[in-house]
Amino acid sequence: MCIIFMRKNYSFEQVKEIMINYNLGEPRVFSIFEIGLENTNILVETKQGKYVIKVCEVETVEIENIEFEISLMMKAFGCGLPVPKVIKSKTNNLFITFSDKIVFVMSYLEGENIQNKQVTISFLEEVAQASANMLKCFADMHPVGSEHEEHYWNLKTFDVGKKYLSYLKKDNNVDQALIKTIYNEWEDNIAVNFPKMQMSYIHNDIASHNLLMKDGHLSGIVDFGDAVYGYLAFELAVTITQLCMLQEDWKESVISYAKK
Repeated sequence: MCIIFMRKNYSFEQVKEIMINYNLGEPRVFSIFEIGLENTNILVETKQGKYVIKVCEVETVEIENIEFEISLMMKAFGCGLPVPKVIKSKTNNLFITFSDKIVFVMSYLEGENIQNKQVTISFLEEVAQASANMLKCFADMHPVGSEHEEHYWNLKTFDVGKKYLSYLKKDNNVDQALIKTIYNEWEDNIAVNFPKMQMSYIHNDIASHNLLMKDGHLSGIVDFGDAVYGYLAFELAVTITQLCMLQEDWKESVISYAKK
C-alpha cells in the first residue's frame, strides 16, 4: 500500500516567523513529530515552556473545517479532558496563516505516544472512560465551522468513495470482488440501520497514534482533525480496531474496553 506523507520540513527561521505571532517567547529549539500524515506538528520550546505548532498541509482544507476542529478541542479542554489547549495569537485569533497554510498553536502534553506499543488493561479502561466522558461533553455541543463534506473517515459518507473505484479497474493487484463485497455488506447491514443509530460529535480517531501515556496512565488525546458529527458506534469501532486489536491479548482488550 502506498502512503502519501504530506508532512513537511520547516527551518528554525520559519518556526520563529510563526511564533512571533504569539506571546509565548522566542523559540530555543524545535523538532518535527514523526507521527501524522496530513499535517506537520512541530514541538517548540521557549523560556515559557513547550508548545506544539500544527501546520495544516492539506490543500483542500477550509477555514470552517479548522474552526470546527478547534471548537471541539476547546470544548473538550473545558470539560477537563486530557487534550491540548489551543492558544490565541497576539491578535486574539485561534489560528493564523503562514505561507498560505492555516496554522494554530497548542499546549504541549507530557507523555509517550503509544503507537506500536502494548498497553495494560487498566490503560485501555482509562481510554474508554475518557472517550465516554468526551461524548457526554459533546452532547450539548454547538460547534463553530463545519466538518469536511467528503470525509473518508466518516461512516455516513462511506459510499462517496465509489466514485473513485474506476481508477482501480486497471490495477491487477486490486481485489475487485472484495471491494464489491465490502460495499454490498455496508449497504445491506450498516446503512439500512442508520435511522436506529445514535449520533453525536465524535473525535473519530481515538487510536494508538493519537494517545499519550505517562507513568502508565493516559495523559493525552490528540488530533481532532478527523472529528465529525457521526455515529457513536463508529467511535467505539475505531478504537477497537486501531488500539484493542493491536494488543497481543486482543480478545480480552476488546471485551474490557467495550465493557468500560
